[in-house]
Amino acid sequence: YSHLKPAEQNYYKLSPFFTLIPMWFLARLPEAPAGAVFNVLNALCVAAGLAAFLGALRPGRALGTGLTALCVFLALFDLNINGLYGQVTGILAGCMLAGIAAYAAGRYALAGVLLAYAANVKLFPFVPALLLCTGLRPRYLYSLLSALAFFYLAPALVIGWHANLEFH
Repeated sequence: YSHLKPAEQNYYKLSPFFTLIPMWFLARLPEAPAGAVFNVLNALCVAAGLAAFLGALRPGRALGTGLTALCVFLALFDLNINGLYGQVTGILAGCMLAGIAAYAAGRYALAGVLLAYAANVKLFPFVPALLLCTGLRPRYLYSLLSALAFFYLAPALVIGWHANLEFH
């Protein structure tokens, strides 16, 4: 990016894989419908992740009605902010919550893929992904590492090796 003038640089790049899936498909739509579909995708991801996470809590640790309502309110507030600014936080939160729930249910391969996808989009989901590595579950570790490599390398098939490296 050294050839770009400071005003031309965009510091809010997301991963090349996220640019391909789902953004490549959304780019085929006019801007307003694409934004609406993206907001629905954000909402569905966070709702599914929250439902999976709350469902994974053992009855002894289940949230009460008030705390569950607070979680739903915070999710809705976050979705509103995401919708206004076109952020990816709903997708990331949904993947993280669903990944943690999948790990708790012993579905280690799914947990690894979900957390690797989220960590590929932005860096902060890498923290829970690494925390779960402390459990030393081989299926989780192999899934996480394989999915991270896949999400990192797959865009090279579309945009070329050098462009993929430069994008990262």
